[in-house]
Amino acid sequence: MRVLVLEDRDEIMEMFTDFLEDCDHEVSPCFDIYEADERLGEQKQGFDCYLIDLAMSSDGLGDEYIADTRRGYFTGWVWLRSRILDKDPNLARRCILLSGFKDSFEENYLRTDEKSRTLLFEALLLSKNDSKWREELGKRLKTIEEKA
Repeated sequence: MRVLVLEDRDEIMEMFTDFLEDCDHEVSPCFDIYEADERLGEQKQGFDCYLIDLAMSSDGLGDEYIADTRRGYFTGWVWLRSRILDKDPNLARRCILLSGFKDSFEENYLRTDEKSRTLLFEALLLSKNDSKWREELGKRLKTIEEKA
């Protein structure tokens, strides 16, 4: 399975990349939005799964989306919606969102943004701080593979 991973911290990227490669997935690691946009352009068939860090630099996001980050939306979510989900909302079930701020994300987004709320019911929100992330990620990857 082809997995795009967008994560700006080396140690977290390595942790997820190692796990995915050990599970025989093809990983496209991206450390910023510029790289992620480049990988999307290169991969004509798209990716089977998107693993996206929510809190990262907004460099490369584009002026039309910067206002969303200033209103409190996490950069990774703005990128994912603008590049992937606005084009095909059905891909939400193939998205895994990474955050050390899981509670804050759920609280803010589930209350204020109806489109985000709808998409989040399909996506998996995974806490980087949770010791069970491997188990949760493994389950979601298996589900994605079975539906592919």
